[in-house]
Amino acid sequence: NLIIEADVVSFENSFATETEAREIEDEFRAVYFMPKRQRQITAQVIKSIAQEYDKLYSLIIKHRKPVIFLERHASTEDGKAWKETKKRIDTSLEEMTLVLGGDCEGALQYVYEYALLVRAMAKLRDRNMEQNGHNIRNRINEQYPHLADKAQVNYLVIIGSNHNPEGLASVQDSTLRVEPLAPKPKYPHWRAIIYEKTLVQNLGFEECRDDIARHLLAWAYRTVVLQYSKKISKREEKDLFMLSQVIVAKMGIQELQALCSRTEQKTDGLSELQNFFVEFGMPIPTKSRDYNKLYV
Repeated sequence: NLIIEADVVSFENSFATETEAREIEDEFRAVYFMPKRQRQITAQVIKSIAQEYDKLYSLIIKHRKPVIFLERHASTEDGKAWKETKKRIDTSLEEMTLVLGGDCEGALQYVYEYALLVRAMAKLRDRNMEQNGHNIRNRINEQYPHLADKAQVNYLVIIGSNHNPEGLASVQDSTLRVEPLAPKPKYPHWRAIIYEKTLVQNLGFEECRDDIARHLLAWAYRTVVLQYSKKISKREEKDLFMLSQVIVAKMGIQELQALCSRTEQKTDGLSELQNFFVEFGMPIPTKSRDYNKLYV
């Protein structure tokens, strides 16, 4: 409904430069002026090949919404720093290496320090969006002149859950209504919870220890399942992420310490992980049909 009601849409485009933002905007602009049938075909194609934003792209095209990004950076330097930082988190390899090596405190600190980096990056991006917001109505009028006569434009800004949507309030005025949308997960997502506590609540390491432990335990469980399971589909792998977040909800630092004490000095840490979770009543499926039983 928010997309339908919006006059203009902006979505997540981390550290995009002015040039990069304009290139994507021009692509959507070309689709915007296509005949209806051609737009429908384009929406279908995008839905079939896009990964992260397939549904969003299709909705924007289906409902013929202009795209103008709120986030756009003058240089590439900040983006380079973000990409280097993001490399650490995407694999979580270092986190699991520390857990498998029995280094509980090292793993906890590693995740917390990364959360602080994310906080710094998110604040930098929030400031960029706030600064750009004061000129966004001019950009809208320039690229889509038919909206220039509209007294107030409804601008939907879709941002990640790590951002502060309240900060966009200063962008809004009598000619521009900003509708920030920061989707929240429907299930426990411990990394997101850690970001929330460090970014929004400014909590320290001690207050985050249990949540960091749950995040590490969830990743450990996923690591074991993916290691021992065979023929798990992409959909099942996505479900596994959700499941792993939920099943560790009642665990915490004590359980992580117990796990690390078992993997320390062990040559086969994965076997220790498997034994640990089985003892907690969390079976490790080895094939798809066993995996499906976890959802019954």
